[in-house]
Amino acid sequence: MTLNEKLSKALNCQTWSEAQLVLPHKEETRSLLHSLTHPITDTPYTQPNETAQQQMKLFFAHLAERRLTATGLAILLFENEHQTRPRKLQDLVPEFIPYIPLDPFAPGEETIKYLPDVSNPIIYSLGPDGDDDGGIDKFNKNRTKNGKNWDLIFNLNGR
Repeated sequence: MTLNEKLSKALNCQTWSEAQLVLPHKEETRSLLHSLTHPITDTPYTQPNETAQQQMKLFFAHLAERRLTATGLAILLFENEHQTRPRKLQDLVPEFIPYIPLDPFAPGEETIKYLPDVSNPIIYSLGPDGDDDGGIDKFNKNRTKNGKNWDLIFNLNGR
C-alpha cells in the first residue's frame, strides 16, 4: 500500500485508534511530508516535528470538536423546546440528532460524554491521550499532573 493510500485510509477511519493502525511509520512519513512541502526542489526538511501522526491527530481533534459542537447545538435546541436540558444524550435522538456521535479518541465505539449535573454542564471527548479525565480541559488549573492530559470540552454555559 502506498503512503497516499495509507493516509487516505486513515482519514476515512471513525476513530483515532483505528487511524493509528493504518498510519505509516515515522520514517515513511518524513519522505511524504518532504515531497508535499518541497515538490520541486530538494531543499532541507524545514518542519521536523510535523509528522503524519501529528497531522492526523489534529484532524481527529477537529472531528471531535465538530461532533461536540453539533451535539451542543442539539442540546440547546432541546432546551429551547422543553425549557430544560436533556438528562442524557439519548434524549436528543432522533428528534434533534439522528444518533449520539462517537468519540473519535475513545477506544472502541464509545460516544462523547455528557455531564449535565455539574455547576458548569459540558459535553466532552477524551482527547488525544484517550484517557477519560472527567471533563477537565486544558484551561482548568486542576488538570492532570503533567499539564498535558486533558479532555476536549464543549461548555454548555459558554464559559
